[in-house]
Amino acid sequence: MSAINMAAPPRINLLGEIILISSSIFVSFWLIPGLSIVCFVSAAYSLVLYTSSQHGQPSFFFNYMNLCNLRNFVVVIFHFFPLVLLISFPELYTFWV
Repeated sequence: MSAINMAAPPRINLLGEIILISSSIFVSFWLIPGLSIVCFVSAAYSLVLYTSSQHGQPSFFFNYMNLCNLRNFVVVIFHFFPLVLLISFPELYTFWV
């Protein structure tokens, strides 16, 4: 899920950032530096979060038993399927023909 948050192809976040930045050009050129910084910081944070969770030392405060319950699996599944649907069919929310 952390890798999906980064704006990398073929993720939905890339399409959203491209649409946001291209539409900001038509509104005002003063928005471009701020949006560029926000996009970079969010991608850097996602990368740091991914590497620290996958390659870092485990925390002493982290309880692994709380992760393996039905509620967490259901939440992940209910977020994952709409995400796959939006990635597969971007015309559902962009209304492009």
